[in-house]
Amino acid sequence: MNLLERRRLKAAYLVAGFIGLLNNEFDDVIHTFSDKEFDWNAIKTNCQSFHIIYSDDDPHVNSDKAIELGTKLEVEPKLIKGAGHFNFPRFDYLYSEIAS
Repeated sequence: MNLLERRRLKAAYLVAGFIGLLNNEFDDVIHTFSDKEFDWNAIKTNCQSFHIIYSDDDPHVNSDKAIELGTKLEVEPKLIKGAGHFNFPRFDYLYSEIAS
């Protein structure tokens, strides 16, 4: 989101994306770039298309975070059931989305 406040992009694919704190062991690291009020108007102006992809069993990023991000960006997040935190070498859904 910090980048999108300042740069123009055609599309942004936010996989396991979030804003704010995650209420887990990563908060000490992520708070500097995620726990702030973003300029949502600038972000939406700077990017033509948003795609939020999340999993229902992500051990690090709760589903509510994807829904919150979708609300801010006015886009419906896409649920990939049972994908965990997307830590695998191939992500066919994302490849097919970008290619289309």
